[in-house]
Order: sequence, then structure tokens, then C-alpha cells
Amino acid sequence: MLLSDNVERGIMVAALLVFVLLLSVLVPLVLYLLISNEIANPTLVDRETAEREAKAQGGLGTRGRDRDADGRAGPSADTNGRASGDTETNSWGVQSPRGQRG
Repeated sequence: MLLSDNVERGIMVAALLVFVLLLSVLVPLVLYLLISNEIANPTLVDRETAEREAKAQGGLGTRGRDRDADGRAGPSADTNGRASGDTETNSWGVQSPRGQRG
């Protein structure tokens, strides 16, 4: 009796181990396949079409530095795309006094 109980326990442990190993392989594989199917055929459009589609889907519209809250044209941008004024906004959106790096 004692030997058969140990054998049954061993079989259950082995079955559980096989199940866990299968899950550890299958879950990442399924995620990989889902992601690869999502990005397999990207839609390439020009900037105007992309902006129009983004606005139609509830995008934010124009950037805040280009337009005021009421929709009027904002300050002009310099050659680097920064709004004119006494502050600069870096690529992270952090403002600093013009001429300083930060």
C-alpha cells in the first residue's frame, strides 16, 4: 500500500510539472503570435491622412504650442520647431530658460 501511494504521488507531481512546463512554453508563444499578427501588415499613410484619422478617432488635434485653447494661431515656431518666447521646451517637454540646457 505504501509503495502505491508514493507512486501515485510521484505521478501527480510529474503531471503537475509537465503542465507547468507546457504553460511556461505555450503562454509566451501565444503572446508572440498575437503580437506578430498585429504588426505584420502595418498601414502606411502620409502625415495628413494620419492626422485626419487620428482626429476622427478622438485625437487631441493640433499641438498646444501651435494653437491657443480657443483655436487661434499661437506663437510661430523657430527652425527647430520650438515655440518662440523666453523658454525652450526640450524633447521631454521640460521647459527651461532660453539658452540653458537641461
